[in-house]
Amino acid sequence: MKFFNLKQFRKERNITQREFAIALGISQSVASYMENGTMEITDYQIDKVSQLYQVDNIEPYVYERDTYVSPEIKSARNAKDKPRLRTEDWNNPTPVRIFGNKVSICQHQHIHVTMDGTLILDPNNGLGFGLPPYIIEAKKLSCSELIKTLSNKEWFDDEMFEGFKRMYVIACALANVEPTIQLS
Repeated sequence: MKFFNLKQFRKERNITQREFAIALGISQSVASYMENGTMEITDYQIDKVSQLYQVDNIEPYVYERDTYVSPEIKSARNAKDKPRLRTEDWNNPTPVRIFGNKVSICQHQHIHVTMDGTLILDPNNGLGFGLPPYIIEAKKLSCSELIKTLSNKEWFDDEMFEGFKRMYVIACALANVEPTIQLS
């Protein structure tokens, strides 16, 4: 694959990328791709550049590579892709919200989960009605009648019901309780 060292070529001739693109009859984005080595240059374009800029020997600006990504870009990408080490203490997550002595660590809409798996349904949803939250202690997550009653769609609209199902599964996992029913 042939590539063109457009940056060096432009620098030596004191022309902008836009001026080069207009002269060659290509878009500036194509010129940018050429300059960044993500687009090849054709033999026709090499001849046209030679004629337009009256360059006898264009070969110093043309180079070959077997990939579109240059080694410099490849090494920079690899450095970014290395996993970062997290230093946070995962045993003490940042609270999302505090309900009396209950600390929410996860929230979906107006449904919260605490570290021990307690589910908290906040009827206020940030609206400031002052209604008390409905709290389902972790030990009650295995009560199938309670969950059947709550999973009755009269309590939630469809979107909130989907959130409740997700939060119920999370709460069960945190409380180390097997979900009592498959919510559908």
